[in-house]
Amino acid sequence: MATPEQAADIARVIELRMSEWFTPEDDEDAVVEWYGPVKVDPEGERYVIHLPPSSVQDGSGTRIEIGTIRLDVEPIADGAYKVAALLPADIPMFGDDDSHMADLTIGAQRFEGVWSAAMENFLSVDADFRSLAIRSLDDSARVDLDALIVRQNLEQNSPGRFSGPSSLGFEKLTLKGPGGTLLLKMDRLDLASAVESIDLAQQGRLSREFGALASTDIDSTESAAEIKRQFRLLYDLLGGLSIDLKADGITAHDPDSGTDVAIADLSTSMSVSGLRDGRSRIGLGYRHTGFSLAPDPSIGELMPTEVDAFVQVTGLPNDGLWRALIDYVNMVQKSGKRVADKQAGAKVFDLLAKAGSRFEVSKFRFLSEKVESSLEGSAVLDAKAPFSSTGEARAVIRGVENAIKTLGAENRTAEEQQVLALASMFQVLGQIGKDEAGRDVRIYDLRFPPDGSVTLNGADMGALLGLQGTGNAPVKRK
Repeated sequence: MATPEQAADIARVIELRMSEWFTPEDDEDAVVEWYGPVKVDPEGERYVIHLPPSSVQDGSGTRIEIGTIRLDVEPIADGAYKVAALLPADIPMFGDDDSHMADLTIGAQRFEGVWSAAMENFLSVDADFRSLAIRSLDDSARVDLDALIVRQNLEQNSPGRFSGPSSLGFEKLTLKGPGGTLLLKMDRLDLASAVESIDLAQQGRLSREFGALASTDIDSTESAAEIKRQFRLLYDLLGGLSIDLKADGITAHDPDSGTDVAIADLSTSMSVSGLRDGRSRIGLGYRHTGFSLAPDPSIGELMPTEVDAFVQVTGLPNDGLWRALIDYVNMVQKSGKRVADKQAGAKVFDLLAKAGSRFEVSKFRFLSEKVESSLEGSAVLDAKAPFSSTGEARAVIRGVENAIKTLGAENRTAEEQQVLALASMFQVLGQIGKDEAGRDVRIYDLRFPPDGSVTLNGADMGALLGLQGTGNAPVKRK
């Protein structure tokens, strides 16, 4: 049963946390102000909390006024609480002269979650906001969003550490300018993420201290100490992280140039794993289909209607790289940024080379109306190699001749002429072959093994690259 004594304790803790989280630093742009005390009333098994009205003002003087927020909180096991929240349906925005600029409205809403007092974080979230809109009072701009959906589910997998997925989804986003001109439309956007073995208490400490990295000068002793403290909080924070963004039905219009851009679907991905092990891996992906520009540019036949790529770096030495970050901050203090940059670059390369770190293009596909290409390859850093690495790559290009023909038209810009020269070189160097469909292609099989040789389609490229002899030592010039 909820009690008045516990209600008073909850109000005191919330006000303390509000003071900790929202007290601005001297150099912060955003300022949050609260108007009145937190009110907590016991009601059966739960507590009804009313957070006082507040305002958020940025450095330009623009201010958002937020009314009372209601929270229904019910204690459950292990120091956790079920939480249901209700935000104000109308949130006004004001300019630096206190003029009423715009309004944010929420048509319907539902927010439910489980809050861990020990971790100071939501372990689960199930939120759904419908018919959101931001409208300027002079009708110069309007943003509409059919739905904003938030999900999260973190489960403890070891003491103090949690793993699980989160997601943020938009449905039917539109941005309109003066006169109702459609500037941007997106049918759907999904942002999905997953964390592995994150220390939520350490994340809370980092969140409270974070901010100095973007706004302080690394050259000052005080700022350097703050940066190193935040680096140490980042160390061993989590075991891994993945982020995937997908969007479809994207159209954009630039009223100044009259240009229209369309993308049928777009996705990006980023993943980091092995952060609590000796070696880690980073992967990056990108894909889009159905890309078009209107009016069609002069080289529209070469525009990438589809791109699909994934690259990764494996075998990253975690402890060595963390130490290098701290050493870099110390070196800036001792010798200045220019010297520190140079030494840090050499040190990181040495760390990666000794660890045998590998860079890999797992997939790269480029498709336009006239040209199609693919690339796969990998390289391992090697300080003794002429190009500081050893490895191999294979590229296949169809339509090099089409690119040359398109770029060979009159009145080309200097940049287009450079691309033409590059395409002509690719045509000469490529080995003629056939793809799976029997179409003519150019093949580029590049190898640079540990013996120092460099070959393209089996031919020695040492002379062309200014290398000679076994190991491809640099050619000496008089």
